[in-house]
Amino acid sequence: MSYLLLSNWFERNGFEVWKLKTAGDWFFFLLILFGGFFIFWLVARRMKKNRTPERAAQRVEKKLKRLGGKNAKVYRNIVIKNSKAAAECEMLFLAPDRINLVKVINKGTQVKGQMGSKNWTVYFNSGSETMINPLIPLQKQKDVLNFFFVENHLGKIPINPLVVFADTYSYPHIQIFGFAGALPLQGLRKWFKKEHPFEKEVKWKRARVEELLDQAMADSDINRFYINPAGAEEPRAAEQEEKAND
Repeated sequence: MSYLLLSNWFERNGFEVWKLKTAGDWFFFLLILFGGFFIFWLVARRMKKNRTPERAAQRVEKKLKRLGGKNAKVYRNIVIKNSKAAAECEMLFLAPDRINLVKVINKGTQVKGQMGSKNWTVYFNSGSETMINPLIPLQKQKDVLNFFFVENHLGKIPINPLVVFADTYSYPHIQIFGFAGALPLQGLRKWFKKEHPFEKEVKWKRARVEELLDQAMADSDINRFYINPAGAEEPRAAEQEEKAND
């Protein structure tokens, strides 16, 4: 019965509803119809659940670790503290041949802006939103991290910013003039193979860099009080959103 019903759909003249002659034909037809809607609902629900900042960061972290190889490390919410200042880095990627400060943005189908502009514009299906240029806080983090390395006798180690758009709903179209480090999640593999700016300068210092970052990660909870004593014990917004979606 089901074979005959499906064969009607692929006839030269197309599916003809009057060929549903029995209750069984109608039952099977409606079962397929509602099954398709149910699968679509499940996919849409999963995509929405994975559109949070925390889930986006997890996807980017997993991708970077895979690209960097067995020795690559990704530090999340690491606090870097030197003798003058401290900064909390949302994500820091340490591979054998590079260091990147990473900002993950969890939604946006189109992004426009400039490297030196104050704001970028992120477009959605339902409108648009203006966001602070993520390169501004990343530059502040970079300054703190550079001085941290200098104080630990490593000299100035090149660090590049990386902005990753990880929207589950689409492949973002990105137009950021003057900056090539704004990428969709799907473009990380091509970026990693193409860009090798730090190999000569970082690779031979990597063991000491990793040692310092591991210690900074271990001290991060303590050093958060140095940055924000009043709110140090409050749950992060990303964690709150993650709990709300679970």
